[in-house]
Amino acid sequence: MLLENLKPIFKNIGLTEIDLKIYLHLLKYPGQNVNQLAKAGNLTRTNCYNYIESLEKKGLIYLIPESKVNRFNATNPSQIKKLLQELVTNSKDQIKILDEIANKLESIQTKDPIPEVRYYKGKEGIEILIKEAFSNNKIDVIYNADPKNKIVFDLGKKLNKWYKSHPSTKIREIRNSQHRGTKKHVDTDKYQLRFANPTQIAYSRVLLTPHKVYLIKNTQINESQSTAIGICIEDADIYKTQQMLFNLLWDNSSE
Repeated sequence: MLLENLKPIFKNIGLTEIDLKIYLHLLKYPGQNVNQLAKAGNLTRTNCYNYIESLEKKGLIYLIPESKVNRFNATNPSQIKKLLQELVTNSKDQIKILDEIANKLESIQTKDPIPEVRYYKGKEGIEILIKEAFSNNKIDVIYNADPKNKIVFDLGKKLNKWYKSHPSTKIREIRNSQHRGTKKHVDTDKYQLRFANPTQIAYSRVLLTPHKVYLIKNTQINESQSTAIGICIEDADIYKTQQMLFNLLWDNSSE
């Protein structure tokens, strides 16, 4: 019954029945390797990688790198709802179904003590990550290495749109020193902007929301080609550590 209810939902977010079977298998049995997932989906090992990649792009599973073998975990079922809410098509009925079976999904999920890490790659992946980041009701801080580099998305436009719905939120942003003189993304006293010490240079963007750390950067593939990569780490202790590091940088930066 659970499988039948979820089939149209997964189809709506661009995934197949086999994707669904692998996801449900990982909910129940975290830390599975490729051979185990291939068996669960009745696939060859080679074909299984395609389904793993699709699920990773949607942020529904994440890699646990180990020295000898790669293993995977399923992310929280709430990620499915986030993907449905981002669709242009009307998915209200499917969200209702998802809400009705949410307890069932959570009951079969075996919790893993390691932090939840989601990996995103390319334009499609970064767009999913950014939509998730800006679905949070609070954005604490931003380390913006290069405000002129769009990296697939325009951070200024995203922040302006988000801020209209959260006008009382305080946000702090640090930029690399070479961008001194650039303007704030949002023209309000609640949005504070500082510039890092020249010896403290970042090479990526960092967004902190409660208990989540978002990292976004461009990676050079070759001389003429690059791709955007994003990571979301969902863990209270890592979040607190990043907050502390940001505060140290903030105290050592200037307006």
